[in-house]
Amino acid sequence: MMEDVLEVDRTSTTIKAEQGFEWQKGAGRFVARGNVRVHRGHVMLNTDTLTVSSYAVKTPAELFWWRAVGNTRLAFSSGIFSGEIADYDVHEKILFLGGHPLHIETATETLTAHTGVEYREEQQSAVARGDVHVVTKEGSLLQLNIGIIFFQKTIQPILEKPLFIGEEIKFETDKEIICGERGIYSLDTSIAIIMNSVNIATHNVKMTGERAVVNTKNGLSRLYRALQNPKKPVRVGRQKRVKLLLLQGREKNSRKDYLKES
Repeated sequence: MMEDVLEVDRTSTTIKAEQGFEWQKGAGRFVARGNVRVHRGHVMLNTDTLTVSSYAVKTPAELFWWRAVGNTRLAFSSGIFSGEIADYDVHEKILFLGGHPLHIETATETLTAHTGVEYREEQQSAVARGDVHVVTKEGSLLQLNIGIIFFQKTIQPILEKPLFIGEEIKFETDKEIICGERGIYSLDTSIAIIMNSVNIATHNVKMTGERAVVNTKNGLSRLYRALQNPKKPVRVGRQKRVKLLLLQGREKNSRKDYLKES
């Protein structure tokens, strides 16, 4: 099928559309329709309809805002972002993704969210909201209400490797389910740290504690009591302990049943 091509030299942007372009001079924007493809540096966009705002009124000389609607897919160096609607601030390099389900695909992980995704290219970070599911390269499932993803080294020393940071965590492997209030998962090491009111359930064991370290590569999990603040010593008798409960006579799926009960 023939397609129209628009090249914006000042911004090194190429836009192709099978159903052509509508240039709205008074508003300083144009609309591209029909299997729209955009190539700008290392950023590539595919969508059904694209509305582009420009600083110039007479010609689309400098673009500053993209709004993509319908089967939207953006490829960045950190991963592929897809959803129904996307708003992209060209100069600030910030992406807002809407509609559901929303997806982020990296080289090893796949994330699904149901409320929204905000991606900041300069900071190499994203925030995903609403029943967020992450499938790791080992096949484990990480569930959280809100997650912050760091794709590469940032200015903070603690975040030198790609990380997921989230709240209301549920981490499920083929052997166990771990739940907690907060957690960190490293894409680089495949290690998850889950904290605060931690529950670990297998087919016949239930453990509670305040901090769990889960290695999805070797299947090894460790459970600890909470790390105490050295400036605030805990009184004798008030130290939190790790608890273990053996579930005799339960079926293998009892780990899920127990979590429902508790």
